[in-house]
Amino acid sequence: MVDVAAMGDRIETADDLGAGDAATFAYWEIQERIAEKEERPWIKRAREIVKRYRDERPQGGPRTSRFNILWSNVQTLQPTLYSRTPRPDVERRFHDQDPTGRLAAILIERCLTYAVDAADFDAIMRGVVEDRLLPGRGVARVVYVPHFRTQSSVSSQNEQGAVGTGDGLIADQRLPMPEDHEVVFEEVKPVYVFWEDYREGPARQWSEVPWVRFRAYLTRDELIVRFGPEKGRKVNLDHAPRGGSESLKDDPPPDVFKKAIVHEVWDKAAKRVIWYAPGTPDLLLDQQDDPLRLPGFFPNPDPLLATTTNDKRIPVPDFVEYQDQAHELDVITARIDRLTRALKVSGIYPGEEKQLLQQLIDEGTENRLIPVADWPAFVDKGSLANMIQWLPVQQIAETLVQLYNARDRVKAALYEITGIGDIMRGMTNPQETLGAQELKANFATRRIVPQQKEVGRFARDLLRLMGAVIAEHFSEKTIGMISGYAQLDPLVAPDGAMGGGAPGLLGPNVAPAVLEANLARAQQFAAAVALMRQDGAQGFRIDIEADSTIAPDEQAEKQARVEFLQQMVPLLEQVVPLAMGNPALASVCREITLFAARGFRIARTLEETLERAFDVLARMPAAAPEGSSAGRAAAADVAIRAHAIDAKSQIERDKNAIAAAKAFGDHQLEQAKLAAQSLAEHARLGVETERLETEKVSLGLRAAEAAARQAQDLG
Repeated sequence: MVDVAAMGDRIETADDLGAGDAATFAYWEIQERIAEKEERPWIKRAREIVKRYRDERPQGGPRTSRFNILWSNVQTLQPTLYSRTPRPDVERRFHDQDPTGRLAAILIERCLTYAVDAADFDAIMRGVVEDRLLPGRGVARVVYVPHFRTQSSVSSQNEQGAVGTGDGLIADQRLPMPEDHEVVFEEVKPVYVFWEDYREGPARQWSEVPWVRFRAYLTRDELIVRFGPEKGRKVNLDHAPRGGSESLKDDPPPDVFKKAIVHEVWDKAAKRVIWYAPGTPDLLLDQQDDPLRLPGFFPNPDPLLATTTNDKRIPVPDFVEYQDQAHELDVITARIDRLTRALKVSGIYPGEEKQLLQQLIDEGTENRLIPVADWPAFVDKGSLANMIQWLPVQQIAETLVQLYNARDRVKAALYEITGIGDIMRGMTNPQETLGAQELKANFATRRIVPQQKEVGRFARDLLRLMGAVIAEHFSEKTIGMISGYAQLDPLVAPDGAMGGGAPGLLGPNVAPAVLEANLARAQQFAAAVALMRQDGAQGFRIDIEADSTIAPDEQAEKQARVEFLQQMVPLLEQVVPLAMGNPALASVCREITLFAARGFRIARTLEETLERAFDVLARMPAAAPEGSSAGRAAAADVAIRAHAIDAKSQIERDKNAIAAAKAFGDHQLEQAKLAAQSLAEHARLGVETERLETEKVSLGLRAAEAAARQAQDLG
């Protein structure tokens, strides 16, 4: 083991520690201690804030009332910052005439849409936003998961490194695969990272962060599967689950297996990822060079951070900024609770009149007269008013009123600090004017918009990393399965087209246009995938964005559509006739129309349709001016052609009518023939039936005669 303390101040580079696994292990242990020392006060404070949010108190302690303003603020802000799943919005960066770029953008957008729908993206973002509001740092990362087919089975392998902390899996990117392994499908997944399982090197800005570290917990079997039997069996299982095996009967732990803590470090300077177990000195579990080839190298976007300053990235949780007011609220609430419990009817009275006076406050004394045995003595004592001394509750009630007023003033100060006023909470005062309501609403909006934009930025960066993984690692087969491209026309002949009744064979009479169209589509798809490989991770020609993560305003969406129609319909009325009458200007009219349409995001689906329409207009013949002889001749020619077309159509309609009448007549004749045949058959059956009846009667007569002769012979 490398003795770092003995080296004194001789460490200038990582090479000063030496070479080999022991030196690398020592180097990252030093980096971990430095970062842990920087973050230790923040982690301690963040844990206390999480406990306060959960309102965790010692069991069996004295009862103390609290005002959990932290829980209220987080529950108010969380849906305000994130309330809907972001949808990928992939476009050409410069909106120019680029069919290949348009198709590449469509492919990436469809793959991202599938990835967002397949993953529980909302749960990931809610966890990130909650960590941002409580400890002050929310983290998520991307995961690349290919699925392999091995003979008769299909397995999945995470090729990006560590898979978060929830399932404790860390997979290898470079595991040697046998030749019979085939990638049948690929996925890219966003993964939530618990805030204590993430650490980064000390820096002032995200661009200066030298390394990031993710922590996972692996069982012995997981270690062997991930790092192989030799290294997997050497790792010390230094993480015992909460509860422990010795107390299974009283406190069942969440996991009975002991685990090992494994660190995964992404070194930006060296473009290398290192895995090691802190509890097993001098053992490196694995090293890989730039596994995902992502822009910026790191597999996670810049975390969502609370308040930071320019000298360090360690966040200050929001609760710290108003913890004094929150503590004051707790103190006032505790006093209000104690005085409320003391606010009750109590008094003292002489002991000899106990039975009589007690009946006055017992249950069941309503509308009841209580007799007094010695009335003169009762009057001599000063009657009832002098016999009972009541506890003075008026002072308690007045104190409670002052405490409630003081708590309201503290809440007002707290809302002024946080910017979470009554407007954001859905509360209003009917006595306030409209101007006052709008002023408070604008103030709350100004305070919350920067945080909403930061959440939107995080979601966009996460989608960009997922898009980079798709562009760098997804095969054409996977992209085609997810996106539905390339959309080729069928090339199978109908049953029996090849002779012998063999269906599904390519017929010799397949139209060349179908083959040509399919070839063009396949070439365009291949070119778009090539552009994704070249530009998808860098974003020179393709830009990946995300629509708003805030609940959309339906009225604003409708207004945008109405505005688009109000602008585009008059424009089309102007440019379409110009393009039809002047084919040379059709391209200019097309660019003007697309320039106007691209300003509306809702018009993206119409862009390709508009381009095709203007291409058709550009191929139309030029139209002469209406007043010229050429124009009149052209108009006459158009009228003649239209009349000829109408005449031809009329002839076709007449032919169709004659054919229909002939078919109807043939049908009627066939029906008549069938009816005649039916009558003839019916008559034949009648004659045959009558013949059979005659034969039956004749047979009966013969039988009777034979019976008579037999009777005479016997007589």
